[in-house]
Amino acid sequence: MFGSALRHEIRTRRIARFVLGVILLGIALTLLDRAINVPGVLWLIFWPALIISAFYYTARLVSFVRGRLLWRLRRRLIVTYVFIAVIPILLILLLVAIGGLLINAQFAAFLVAQNVRGRVEQLLHIGRSVAQNVDMLDDHKPADLLDRVQKNFVKRLAQHAADYPALEVTIRLDGNVRAFNLAGGTLPKPVQIPPWLAGPEFSGVVIEEGRVIIRSVAQGKTAQGKFALVLSEPVTPELLDQFGAGIGPVGAGLIGQAVGESSNGQAHSPLGLDASSRMARESSIVSENVAVPTPAFFGDYTVVGAFTLDPIVWGGSEKTLPAAPVFFLVTSRVMTLESKLLSTLGRFSRVYAVAFVSVGAVFLVLEILAFMVGVRLTRSITTTVDELYS
Repeated sequence: MFGSALRHEIRTRRIARFVLGVILLGIALTLLDRAINVPGVLWLIFWPALIISAFYYTARLVSFVRGRLLWRLRRRLIVTYVFIAVIPILLILLLVAIGGLLINAQFAAFLVAQNVRGRVEQLLHIGRSVAQNVDMLDDHKPADLLDRVQKNFVKRLAQHAADYPALEVTIRLDGNVRAFNLAGGTLPKPVQIPPWLAGPEFSGVVIEEGRVIIRSVAQGKTAQGKFALVLSEPVTPELLDQFGAGIGPVGAGLIGQAVGESSNGQAHSPLGLDASSRMARESSIVSENVAVPTPAFFGDYTVVGAFTLDPIVWGGSEKTLPAAPVFFLVTSRVMTLESKLLSTLGRFSRVYAVAFVSVGAVFLVLEILAFMVGVRLTRSITTTVDELYS
């Protein structure tokens, strides 16, 4: 029946054939856009035509409803009651659902942000403890002292290498430098201490040569000379797996130019042309082994949370911020996040959930009863009024 009506519409009305052509054009442009870059002029033709077609058939639909559905007073009253009672409730429920998704998305971002900041604090704590124990070592030569610190560092953290993927260590003492990883390998390029870093400690997210790095610095004066310990952990897929463990996959990206604003308000790029060109392009890192949690039930929707961190451009004579922050995106599910939230309550975590479900069940029963009573009263009233005016 619908097919024959559609064929009759296309045969008898030019506007119907025009709308069909617009739809086919849109499908063709969508398919071509996946393979080649469709010229913008074609889309400029398509969208106005689609809007005109939508307005035309919306007017036809309104005319159909007025002529076929609202021809009796009883049906007009029913539609009025629907708009008065049902539509506002549906809109409120929709608003609550959207708000719940937004809150859960931000909660997922909050959890990952806490993990990132926790890693920054871990590196700072490790560097601080190592720096405090340097004076206790009895080596008189700076080179021997650095060798001993390196061996102790690798020995103690080697068993935790999986927890600190790609951790890079740079130790400086009186002109002597050691740069290595937890496997004991030597790094080709030790980290330089910028002139603006004069304090005893530093921790945060930095940008160096186009890489997003979590870094901590502990430095001070010892009997052998000035000592500095730099711990650097580049943001890698393995590290993002740790940030999103139990939550969902995490992505990190830097979009923008390396040119930033220094403390005196002048724009410059301390990274050089190569690093600037890399940061001018979109760069992103995504979790490797963490997948989106499986849904607990049909309505367990996915949510995407986002947050930003303001890194510091490492290098140059002045402390510089990049033109754009580092973006983090996390994908999770509502029930996964609710479990995370309730797990913080310990043994009685399910009490609130059970109480909420119980109250919700009572409200649902009351709503069903009220709906049934309302339908019966509406039928009675509309039938009486319709017979009165017939």
